[in-house]
Amino acid sequence: MAKKFEKQHGVRLGFMSFYIKAVVEALKRYLKSMPPLMAMMWFIITISTSALRFLPTSLVTPVLRDCDKMSMADIEKKIKELAEKGRDGKLTVEDLTGGNFTITNGGVFGSLMSTPIINPPQSAILGMHAIKDRLSH
Repeated sequence: MAKKFEKQHGVRLGFMSFYIKAVVEALKRYLKSMPPLMAMMWFIITISTSALRFLPTSLVTPVLRDCDKMSMADIEKKIKELAEKGRDGKLTVEDLTGGNFTITNGGVFGSLMSTPIINPPQSAILGMHAIKDRLSH
C-alpha cells in the first residue's frame, strides 16, 4: 500500500499524516459544540516531527495550515516541503507562527515517554512515542 501511495502521489506515506488526520477529526467532533468563530481557528496544526531532524542545535515547529482541507498526500507533501526548507535554512516567520495545536513525534528517535511543553499561544500538544515490547513485573 505504501509503495502504491508513493508511486501515485510522488511522496512517501508516513505516520504523521495519520496522526494529523486523527487529530483533525477529533477536533471537528469536539468543535461542533463551539461557537463558529472559535471552531474556524482550530485547523492550524503545528508539526514538529521533521523539525527535530533538520536543525541539530535547536527545535522549531513549522506550521501546517488548513489540515482539515488536506488529503493525506497533501499533508505528506507539505511536511516534506517544510522539512526541506528547514534543512536549507529557508523557513520564514510565516512558516513558524500561527499554530494552535502541536503534534510532536519523539518516537522516531526511540523515545518511550516525555513531557511535551505547550508553546504559547498554542492551546494543546500531543506527544507521540515509540512502542516497544518490555517485560513487566
